[in-house]
Amino acid sequence: IMQFDHTGMVYARTRNGSLTVSTDDHGLWVEADLGLTEDSRKLYDAISKGLIDRMSFCFTVREDVWDKETRTSIIMQIDKLYDVSAVSIPANPGTDIAAERKKRMDGAIQEERAERLAQEALKRRIQRLKVRAKAIRAAE
Repeated sequence: IMQFDHTGMVYARTRNGSLTVSTDDHGLWVEADLGLTEDSRKLYDAISKGLIDRMSFCFTVREDVWDKETRTSIIMQIDKLYDVSAVSIPANPGTDIAAERKKRMDGAIQEERAERLAQEALKRRIQRLKVRAKAIRAAE
């Protein structure tokens, strides 16, 4: 699930497809649809304005390695990921979160709808022509 500060409201979740979580060479990648509810749109707005700009992840570690030189634990494998959260104060300041709207050309949705309606109208017209053609043949 995706939350704010690891508590309260669920803003997105993998089970309904509004949250995608994956890994790459840089770490954990999260993509969430924050347009499903009024509260999630408010979270999106706060992120887009830079009021919330960090992430946190709640997980258990399967495998880690201690780096004596830097005196840090390097997580090699996560056992279970419980939640991802937009946060006001992250445990790891190296995280970030950004709001990005899906890029769509202006009017693309209306254009697609108009095209679909035109195709449906054309199908109805062809069906009427077929019916008329059959009626004319029957009359001959």
